[in-house]
Amino acid sequence: MAAVLAGCAPSGLHYTLTANAYGPNALQPPRAAAHAKPRRLHLRLQGGAACRALHGGYDGGALFGFAWRLRNRDVGVMVDSRLSHFHGNLPVPLLHGIQSLHNTLESAVGAGCLSPEASQTLLRRTAADVALDPGLAQRIVFGAYGTQQYIDIAGAVELDLTYALHQNQPRRYDRGYVARRYRFRSHDGLGRGWLQLRSTRVQNAPVPHHIPPAPIPLPLAGPPVYLRLFFYLRIAPNAHDVALVAARTHAALAQATTILHHNPRSCASMRVPGIRCLVTPADDTLEAGIAVTVQGVAVAAPLPGSVRQALNAAGLYDTNTLARTLRVLRPYQGHLIPVHAPNPDALLDLVLSGGERISW
Repeated sequence: MAAVLAGCAPSGLHYTLTANAYGPNALQPPRAAAHAKPRRLHLRLQGGAACRALHGGYDGGALFGFAWRLRNRDVGVMVDSRLSHFHGNLPVPLLHGIQSLHNTLESAVGAGCLSPEASQTLLRRTAADVALDPGLAQRIVFGAYGTQQYIDIAGAVELDLTYALHQNQPRRYDRGYVARRYRFRSHDGLGRGWLQLRSTRVQNAPVPHHIPPAPIPLPLAGPPVYLRLFFYLRIAPNAHDVALVAARTHAALAQATTILHHNPRSCASMRVPGIRCLVTPADDTLEAGIAVTVQGVAVAAPLPGSVRQALNAAGLYDTNTLARTLRVLRPYQGHLIPVHAPNPDALLDLVLSGGERISW
């Protein structure tokens, strides 16, 4: 996933957050008023193989539209600016259209006619250049993870692993537990890489203690891989697994995804070349978070990743007090620019897309 660069923004640029009784309902970027009609974004690919022609999207009739096409070395996305009025209740067909775009871009990357950086550039431009429901903007960047029940670990999406300090008593978190955060470290610009330990904390332990190793063999070295976290594999009516898939190729990742969707119990027994499927022990927690900073400290806000959740992740729970002077800077075209909100609650409920800087 392409990194978002933070620099000094041109004076006066800001996002405008609007809200109603349901919460934030549209995030309008600078100059969005000039794009009241459907916004068309194009990306011309340089070199590489030509992509085969594909298209798709979501047709909401006279009210909404979202469409995309991939042809030869040209990618185009059309977004109707009226896709800002869902109040968080995103239509399933729209989410399917977004995921179809992600699947097509992923296939193009695997075929060698599109780089991961170009794919992420297109997705982030699509999400940032039109006034959209903030949740919809986030799904365009990261995919419709709520419906597909997985999310790729790369770029602004990090992993948090939590497990008991005493591994012979895996449920006794009251006797201490370990919280580790991992970021994705890119290897070759092709979307592959490894996890890199970012921080380790020991909680609830009365005295310093030996820290046991992680209970699952996370890919910290070895051949570079694509990583996908399946956070809800239903294995019984009242039980689910969490699994991390490490795949050497896009084709292998797609194959593992199909296998797990058809048989959520198959992770531990999966024997597919180029794939490792790691099931998280039942008493441990492995979850994805959106990387942001709070008062200069890096944190990962658990999905869906609101400003309030980012503050909680930083150990700050009296958010209403902080809200009066809260300031959020959000990436826009390589810069960080402020978000202007109608009230503090709207800003607290703003869904993040990674790279935001929160302060007060």
